[in-house]
Parts: sequence; C-alpha cells; structure tokens
Amino acid sequence: MLAVEARAAVIGRPGSGEGLQDSVAAAGDFARALVTIDEAGHHFGGDSAKVPQHIRSVAEVLLRLFSDGAGIHITRPKAGTPSKQIRHPGIAMLAFSTPACWGRC
Repeated sequence: MLAVEARAAVIGRPGSGEGLQDSVAAAGDFARALVTIDEAGHHFGGDSAKVPQHIRSVAEVLLRLFSDGAGIHITRPKAGTPSKQIRHPGIAMLAFSTPACWGRC
C-alpha cells in the first residue's frame, strides 16, 4: 500500500475524535496518516440527533488536523500527560458511505 511505503500511519475507522487524535499523535512529529472510514455519512452530520457525540467528534478533529496542516496541531491534555505538538500533520481520508446516508448530511 502506498501509505505504508510513505511511512504514514493507516488508521481504520476511528471510534471518536479523541481516539483519532491519539492515533495521529502516536505517529510522532510530522505525522502522516491515512484515515479510512466506512459509512462515513454518520461521522459528517447524517441524522446528527441520533449519532453519538463521540462519533460526530471525528469530523471536528479531522477539520482541526486539516486546518493545522500548515502549522502545529496541539493535542488535548490528558490526565497525567501534557499536550503533544504535531508539526504539519498530513492527513488523507478515504471515506465510503451509502447514497442515502450521504444525502442526509
């Protein structure tokens, strides 16, 4: 796979925005990652009242990572550990969904 050859982390469907952020941070400074999401419509607003916040937060974190691509992304602090800095995060996303779900986004 091309992502592996580029030494990018390959991240399967993240369970939450926080989990996505942790996975990218684990890839180290200048992190590169390919995020694959099946049924992505659920992550991007489809029936948002029915979708749990931890799933909707994936879109929020992706937007912050994309926005920080030209600078530094600072992770959230966790109990007992300081925030991490990721310089120029490079995030690519491969997303799939059914047409009905995308239509509700």
